[in-house]
Amino acid sequence: MNKFSYILVIIIAMLMNGCLAKPAAQSVQKAYPKWLDDPYVENDHIAAVGCARAHYNGPDAQKKLAVSNAIDEIALQKKMTVKNVTLRRKSRNGSSNNISLQEDTSSLHEVEKVSVQTKIKAYFTKNNGDICAWVVQR
Repeated sequence: MNKFSYILVIIIAMLMNGCLAKPAAQSVQKAYPKWLDDPYVENDHIAAVGCARAHYNGPDAQKKLAVSNAIDEIALQKKMTVKNVTLRRKSRNGSSNNISLQEDTSSLHEVEKVSVQTKIKAYFTKNNGDICAWVVQR
């Protein structure tokens, strides 16, 4: 074999190596903690999870917002007033006797003067960058 043949064999080997299947780069998936789906602790204290998207003031502000959202959830669980409002509208279509009835029902919840003492149990950062806080009432 001459010098040209060696070079040709090396080039073919390099091309074949580039064409071989390589394992795709896998994204690292974090295992979600159990408390994201079921925040309650052993003795059924009132608990909640609050999450927050990226915050323009950085991760510390994002964590504070996640905790605030969780505390709001605890307050709603402790003291919530639900008011249901039903609106009914009748309308008549011209001279015919066609009457249409439309109902809209909506709920309004209010939380007033609720004192909540809490403890932050854990934080978790999701793959999309959201930070979640697990908060339990003391």
